[in-house]
Amino acid sequence: MINTIIVPTDGSDHANKAIEMTGEIAVKFGARVVVVQALLQHATAPDLKASCQEIGIAGDVVKEIDELTSMVERVAASGYPQGPHSRVARDSAQGR
Repeated sequence: MINTIIVPTDGSDHANKAIEMTGEIAVKFGARVVVVQALLQHATAPDLKASCQEIGIAGDVVKEIDELTSMVERVAASGYPQGPHSRVARDSAQGR
């Protein structure tokens, strides 16, 4: 059973269509939808943490960034086949 569907968006027409389709699927399965929008491209995890601390929203946001960084590192270390996006995420998490 599907409980949660995560759908990324960049604000494009194609992404908006994907959000609509995700909503239709979610209704059929009674799932919740989480929409993710990347605000900063090519920003590393340390960059994001510094930005959060500069504008005073550290706390839970920084903790989430740390948890995501850890998850990316575990996936990268697991030997799971990686495409270009996972390599970018791994490098970003490591501050490269």
